[in-house]
Formats: sequence, C-alpha cells, structure tokens
Amino acid sequence: MFFDELGPPWPKHPCTDNAASPVSRPSSSGASRRPVPAWRKNGWEPITLQSSRMIGNWHILPVKNIITGLYFDVLADEALRVDGEVCAFMKPWDANGWSQISIFNLDRERETSFNIFQRKRFERFSRVDAVATRRRRAKS
Repeated sequence: MFFDELGPPWPKHPCTDNAASPVSRPSSSGASRRPVPAWRKNGWEPITLQSSRMIGNWHILPVKNIITGLYFDVLADEALRVDGEVCAFMKPWDANGWSQISIFNLDRERETSFNIFQRKRFERFSRVDAVATRRRRAKS
C-alpha cells in the first residue's frame, strides 16, 4: 500500500486505487515549498509507542513524541498490542486531559484509532467511570 503522506486521514496514493489516473509530476523550475501535510494541519503529531501493560485497572501505553522528543505514559481503556511495523500519531491533549491516537499497521494494512487519557490526571480514577464520563460529554 502506498500513501501520499503518512498520518491521519491516511490518504492512499492514487496509483493504489486506479492505475489509469494521471499522476502529476513535480516541476523542474526551482525549489518549491513542501506543502504542510494534512496530519499536521489537523493537529496530529508523530509518536512511537509500545504495547500496553496493566497498572491497576488501566492499560498504560509508553509514548514518545517524535517532534518534541518527550517520553510519557498515557492511559487507554483497551489493551493495545503492537505487532510489527506501525505508524502512529497523537492529537494534542484537550482541556479535559483527553486525546486520541491513530495507528496504521503496515503489516495488516489497517488503521485503528482510540481514545486516551492523561496519566497524571486519571490514574487514580476508575477506568470505567472515566470512560463513561468521556462518552457522556462527547454526546452532549
């Protein structure tokens, strides 16, 4: 599978959908500015992550923000097992301490998105209560 750019919304390259479609070629006239990728315009940042582990009633995911170089743990309401090569991106934290991660598994050619919580704000809360509160607020 080929992409025009890596990251949410994971736009496939046209050659993977329709071989008869024309493909534009870069012009040879001088250096052009590279367009800002859609993932960056939409607030996503590239991350690395590892498989989750349980602490209390939360699934803990170790994350490294590739742009800032910061390491931190996030809380997830579901286990995540990282198998093979993945591209992962994270939205910035909102005012409630919530965010989202989007992963594309290159081996399985499948995208997965899931909600996460700031560890320092939510690790003392019940996972069930925190998830329920987030779902209620998302509906209103």
